[in-house]
Amino acid sequence: MGLSERKACRLVELNRSSKQYKPSKRDDSEIRARIRELAEKHKKYGSPMIHAILRREGYVLNHKRTERIYREEKLSFQEEGQEKVARSCSSANGESHPGKRGMVHGFCV
Repeated sequence: MGLSERKACRLVELNRSSKQYKPSKRDDSEIRARIRELAEKHKKYGSPMIHAILRREGYVLNHKRTERIYREEKLSFQEEGQEKVARSCSSANGESHPGKRGMVHGFCV
């Protein structure tokens, strides 16, 4: 007992347009290549700076798309052997307070 698409969609309360939707795949190859090229040329630039350069060059793209491509290409860098180190704050009497960032009104924050 087969149901028509229209009746089946009405039965499960689904819009037919939702069922028929086919997402289109975007071709990011040109932008990916340019992002890789810029990342190699400017090793210290992150995705916001590369996004700004792309916008100046005339590419129209959302910053979230730039960040997604940047992340997918594994261009986020942290130099080898570099570890994140907890910063410390030392007070006026020489006490060290690990994990504190700095002094504000005489208090470590």
